[in-house]
Formats: sequence, structure tokens, C-alpha cells
Amino acid sequence: MQLQSPRLKRIALGLAVLLPLTAAFAPRGTAITFAPKEGSSLTKTYNQVLNAELAEFSISFNGEEMEMEEQPELSISSVEKIVLTDTYDAVDEGRATKLTRVFDELSRGRTQTFGDESDETEEVSELEGLTVLFTWDGEEETYTAAFQEEDKDADKDLLADLFGDADMLGFLPTDEVEVDDTWSVELIDYRRLFSPSGELVFMNEDGESNKDEIDELLDDNLDGEIECTFTGIEDVDGTQMAVIAFTIELDSEAETSDALEPPYGDMPPGTATRKITTESEYEGTLYFNLAAGHISSATIVGETSFTVEEGVDFELPDGETFSQVQTMVFDGEVEVDITFE
Repeated sequence: MQLQSPRLKRIALGLAVLLPLTAAFAPRGTAITFAPKEGSSLTKTYNQVLNAELAEFSISFNGEEMEMEEQPELSISSVEKIVLTDTYDAVDEGRATKLTRVFDELSRGRTQTFGDESDETEEVSELEGLTVLFTWDGEEETYTAAFQEEDKDADKDLLADLFGDADMLGFLPTDEVEVDDTWSVELIDYRRLFSPSGELVFMNEDGESNKDEIDELLDDNLDGEIECTFTGIEDVDGTQMAVIAFTIELDSEAETSDALEPPYGDMPPGTATRKITTESEYEGTLYFNLAAGHISSATIVGETSFTVEEGVDFELPDGETFSQVQTMVFDGEVEVDITFE
């Protein structure tokens, strides 16, 4: 079609210039921005379940593996529930700069079954029922933590390894995204996901922690990749949710060695060693409430395997050595459910 009128030609030319400018200023995609309303509160519930079975077992003496007629039956099940109520006293630049957190429920249980026998352990944290104020320090780029006035007599050592981010902020994109856009997540944000609010100091009924040096080494040696993909927007009961799918592939290895002092049976002093290697692969889905500016829920499922090698070495009086190594390989499944309400 040809434009005969000079006036129509001028209009067409103007639109041709305007349209590229309009496209340049149009939003690139979806902004997934953490921005809860100041003064609002969210109750965050984290349920984590691990079920693992002994897949392989071997024992060796002085490097020679002992033949076994059958494999022992051993299973481990653990459940963890963490419930936090967060009040966003102040929010700025994509994070809470002042946050009041109530530790509503902090519980952990473990059942170990060997054949027909089972052993159960229950753990709780002294933080349960306490209220902590987190304040963001922009210069240090970290949170400071302090008990509220009503809990001022609580053990301040409980605050040492806490952090304020329990919102999966590291899993959110830093820019507007379109469907199928991908981005990576730092390992520190994985730690914040699986340990919401930090080290909660779980203790058994004897007042002892089951966490030891090798657990800390495994955390320090963690390696792997976390990838997120924006899959689109879904209407969930009338609420527009941005949906983020993510994959987690991790491994770690740690080893400890300790002196064995007599008496250890009839054996002379020796050395006990322990080595643990882990490999995990998870898939997850995160729902982000676009109107409210915060995560609504997340689910994670996947598989994990870990190998435990425990050994002892002795120098015998005749100058010879004796060593024993026990190796156990476990295969397990992990499920995590997170809800913010």
C-alpha cells in the first residue's frame, strides 16, 4: 500500500522513529524483586527429611579385606523442622536492613536401625522461643545479631554463627529475566538454604551436640554448582507467582586423625582416622509472590550418597603394625519443603 498524502507520510515517518525508541525503554522481562512491606511478618517453615540405606560394607585388616557371608542391614532416617517468624522492620535495596526473628520451633530427630534394633535421638536448640534482632551493617556487608530486651539474659554465644538471610535471596536473579534465562548461585547461599538462620546449636537430651570437627570440614570443603532457570509466571489461587527451577550438584570430602590413648583393649597407643566423602544431586522449584515481593514456597528433592571410612592403626611392641579399616557406603533420598505464610 502506498501513502499518497504528504501528511500520512509524515506520520508514518514519525512512527518509524518512535517505535525503536519505545522498544529500547520497554521492560526486558520479569523483575523478581525482594521487597516485602515494612512492618509485615512471615512465618517460615522448613521441613527436611533424609532416608538412607547401607549399600556397601567392608572391613579390612592390615590391608586385606575380610570375606563376609552377608551384608549387614543398616538404615538412617532424620527429620528436621525449623519454624521462624520474621518481621521486616526495615527493607532497603533488596534486603531486610532490620529484622526481628522469633525462633518458634527448632527440632531434629534421628533414627538408626540395625537389623531388628533401633536407636532414636531427639535434639532441640536453646534458641527455641527466643527473639533476635538482626541489623544490616552496610560497610561490613553482614548482619549483627542481638537478643531482644526480654531475652537479654540468654547465652550470647548462641548468636555467634547466626545470619539474617532466611529468604533464599541468593536464588533470585539480579536483573529482569525472560523465560529460560539462567543464572548461578553461590555456595554460601546453599548453606543458608539448608541451614536457615545459621548454626542453631542442636543439643541432645544429655546437652551434647552431635556436630564435630569433620562436619565443619565437610562444610568448608563443599564444592559444586547451583543453576537457576526462570520458567515463567503461574497463577496460583489468583496470585501471580514467578517460578524458578534450580539444580544442585555438590560434593565434599574431609578427614580427621586423633591419637588413641590406652586403655584401648589390650592394644598399645595408636591413631584413629575417619574420612567422609559425599555426593549430592537435587532438583528444586521456587515460587515467588510478585505482588508481595517475597518467596511463597519451595520444594527440593534429590539423591545423596556418602562414604564413611573409619580406621585404627597401632604400633605393636614387636615393631610390627596393625591396622583395621571399616568402610560403609550409604545411598539416600532427601526431601525439603519450605513455606512462607
